[in-house]
Amino acid sequence: MGLDVYLYRYDVPLEVFDKREEDAEKLCEQLGKQALTEMKVGSFEQLPEAMHSDYFARKRELQVAAGLDEYGCVVGDHEKIEIDSTKYSEHYFKIGYFRSSYNGGGINNVARRVGLGDLYDIFEPNDRYRFVPDWNAAFGRAKTWLAAWIEQDGRRRGVDVLIAEHNPFCDPSQSPPSENAALELYLRERDRRSDGWYGSREGEFFMSDPPRVRALIPGIHNSFAGPRPCVYVVYERDKNDKENDEDWYTQAIEIVIETIEFVLSQPNPQQYALHWSS
Repeated sequence: MGLDVYLYRYDVPLEVFDKREEDAEKLCEQLGKQALTEMKVGSFEQLPEAMHSDYFARKRELQVAAGLDEYGCVVGDHEKIEIDSTKYSEHYFKIGYFRSSYNGGGINNVARRVGLGDLYDIFEPNDRYRFVPDWNAAFGRAKTWLAAWIEQDGRRRGVDVLIAEHNPFCDPSQSPPSENAALELYLRERDRRSDGWYGSREGEFFMSDPPRVRALIPGIHNSFAGPRPCVYVVYERDKNDKENDEDWYTQAIEIVIETIEFVLSQPNPQQYALHWSS
């Protein structure tokens, strides 16, 4: 799970396309009822499980016959743009596609940890699912983002930080009351699972390739539950882990800029919209 951002070109104004999608949704509902009527049942709940696949197959046929695609989506007047970067063709980011996973390695999370903006700050979706950004303003912000990232990278390269804090959903009285109790909890967890880095209600565990910890710093984490005591764990990044390669993030920002440049080079940049899926 995470944030996925897609670039589309529209041949009609967005408000026109939005209306077509609303009409398509209503039509799909009608076609679903038609399929149920043909199968002589009043609702999907009354349909025997053995006939579910037949129902969905018939509904797809009706949707295609009505001019939609098999998933009930509008056909035509838009095109998804996804092109390999001219600089980094093997990169996960593309001209027209960005992603930030919800884990600590997602570019948005990494950017926030080092005090920089993220994709939300660059494009300002403001709770919109589909929108035309101010492409010129986004270009300026993205260039500033890249310069700030490179400056920070020179100081912070090779290190990262994670947060260890009490789980707000657990009773504090159930936490280990001593060093020995914490060690016993770890040993039980090790017996249960012996590989990977992961978090649970019990804490953060590094069962294989553990990080090289450089500092344990008591502090305050401003979480959804409010300010809470925590320990900031500063550690060295694994130099052989490509997912933690600082160059990967710099290249990702360059591809964001490349995407904006692609849009601005088109005859009508206002035809290009972002789909913001999180």
